[in-house]
Amino acid sequence: MKGFIATATIASLVLGMNCAYALDMKPGEWKMENTHIHIVDDVSGTVLMDQKNVDTSMQLCYTEKMSEDAKKMKKGDTTGSGGCNITFVENNDTRQISETICNQDGTKTNSLVETTKVSDTEFAMKMKMSIDSAERKMTTTQTIKQTYVGKTCTESTRAEMEARAEVK
Repeated sequence: MKGFIATATIASLVLGMNCAYALDMKPGEWKMENTHIHIVDDVSGTVLMDQKNVDTSMQLCYTEKMSEDAKKMKKGDTTGSGGCNITFVENNDTRQISETICNQDGTKTNSLVETTKVSDTEFAMKMKMSIDSAERKMTTTQTIKQTYVGKTCTESTRAEMEARAEVK
């Protein structure tokens, strides 16, 4: 059970990261951290987790190419990879709403992510995700804070981003 919740938490950070780059973000290293997570078992109604300042974060390297690609995205665009499809419901330089639907290895997920630009160095994300698998049906809601670390990405962050790009 703990492993399933941890997987959901990490998956949500990655989903958020995949969506966040469509906004007007300056290139460089960014830190994403959960500020609140609420997980409910949909079958029993039991709250599995309700925690603020969750100790999960990740660094990401936002490249010049991502910035260029982001300028081409518009409302209604859809992209897919690895059993997931992302549709941009709203997309401008200060706010984005995207819906991601995945069907992977018998697990269906549907997430709606709203990302708002707070400043040039901070973004606020709200995400609601439903997970439907043989083991569990649950809903997660989260808030995530994304802050600018610096213009230059660390080698480890750059390597991690390149590895993710290869997996897609």
